[in-house]
Parts: sequence; structure tokens; C-alpha cells
Amino acid sequence: MKFGQAAVLAGALAGIVSAQVPTVNQGGVVNSASYATTNPPGSLIVIFGTNMASKAGELLIASSTPLSTQAQGGSDTVSVKINGVATPMYYVTSTQSSVQLPWNTAAGTANIVVTLNGKASASQSMQVGTFSPGIFTQLQNGKGAGLVFNAITGAMAQPPGTRAGATPAKIGDHLFVYATGLGPVTPTIADGAAPCALAGCKPTDKQRTTTTTPTVMIGGISAPVKFSGLSPQFVGVYQVNFDVPSGVPTGNTVPLQIKIGGVTSTDQVTIAIQ
Repeated sequence: MKFGQAAVLAGALAGIVSAQVPTVNQGGVVNSASYATTNPPGSLIVIFGTNMASKAGELLIASSTPLSTQAQGGSDTVSVKINGVATPMYYVTSTQSSVQLPWNTAAGTANIVVTLNGKASASQSMQVGTFSPGIFTQLQNGKGAGLVFNAITGAMAQPPGTRAGATPAKIGDHLFVYATGLGPVTPTIADGAAPCALAGCKPTDKQRTTTTTPTVMIGGISAPVKFSGLSPQFVGVYQVNFDVPSGVPTGNTVPLQIKIGGVTSTDQVTIAIQ
């Protein structure tokens, strides 16, 4: 290949790369824990599509809070707007992004646009609701072993071997579970902010509790809830603390659910009880 031909080919390829336009899949905006298609304000959501980063395998991820409304890395700058409002960015790959749905987003149908290096996707519709409880799981697909921990020992309440130190919960244990989609909190908090910095909480930091107290069910048995609110150091992630009541079934795959505002999370998330 002659130099002139190589230059023409290189120019054509560069034009293809620079012309990449992101897309958002229809129905591709989901709750980051449960993958339900209803998304409450303040929660983390996942956007599925194409060309959200220039290179396959590229990962742009936030390293500090409050989250920025732009994800940057290499030659890429990525942003997302929902109803014209810039959203805090958590991570971006070529096929999916995670953002926080702004707290003031109105319930109903919203429009979402992803922009990569100045090129905007076509607007795609998404559904916004007040509540859509979802429990984070080890497999990150809304099913299987839930991210539920002993509040005293820190051990994951799952069968041994599921994770280092995993230990089934017992009656009377005080546990907490990570979730999203639990709705408004008080006092209010800014978009992209967590109650505490990643470095830890200060005496002046404030807890943000949910304005509606959820119900936690273990194998269909209601568990006493001790706290429900934003997890201290994570944006858009909630933490629910509860005690294991007597009468719950035992086993390695006991269903764990959260009910709030008339909406109940899937029974496909499990906890180990002995």
C-alpha cells in the first residue's frame, strides 16, 4: 500500500470513529439493582445501548463524590440528560452507562439523551415512578445472593464459600441490605452527593432517611426495620437495617424482599438462614 493510499484509509477510519453516535435501547433504562423498567428519582439507573464510549472494553468510572455530570477518559467525554437535566455519572462503557436519576425528576414518561464527544443520541423514553425497590445482588443481575450483611461482624449473610467469610444469618441477628429505588429522603440531598465522603463520615454529616418506611420480608415473614435511608458513602444507594425475626424459614436460598409504597421487590433475591 502506498503512503497516499494509507493516508486516505486512515482518514476514512478516523472519520468513522469521530462520527460515532451513541444510541439508547428501547426499554433499555432500568433500575440498577432489579433491572425493572420503572426508575425512581435519586436512585442509580443503568442505560443500555451502543457507542456510549469510543472503544469496546473502555471503562470510565467516577473516583470521588459528589459525582460529576461528565465522565471523561482518554479522548472521550460522555454526558447524559434526562428531561434536559444533566445527570451525575457513575460509570460508562461502550454498551452501558450508570447514572443517578436527578431527585426532582417528575413521575411519568421522561426523555433521555446520551452525548459522546458532542454527538447526541436520539431521545429515548423511560419510565419514572416514586418507588421501585430493588436489592443489589452478588451477580449484579437482580437475582440470587443478595448483598446483605451482618451489621456486627460484617459477614455476608450467605452460604459459606459464596464470599470470603460468608455466614448464614440466625434468628436475632442484626443485618443490613443494599438496595435502590426506595424513594424520597429527609433531609433532602443534592444530585450526585452522598451523605458522607468516600474517606468517611464527619460529625457534621447527616443521615438521610426514607420518608416512607419499607417492610422487609424474609421467606414471607416481616422483619423489624431499624433504619432505612441512604447508605453513608454511596450515591443513589440505600441501606435498610433489620433484625431476623423468629419463625423465618431456614436454608441457603430463602427469599428476601422489600416492600414500599405498594411495590414489592422480586422474590428471586435470596439470603441464607440457619
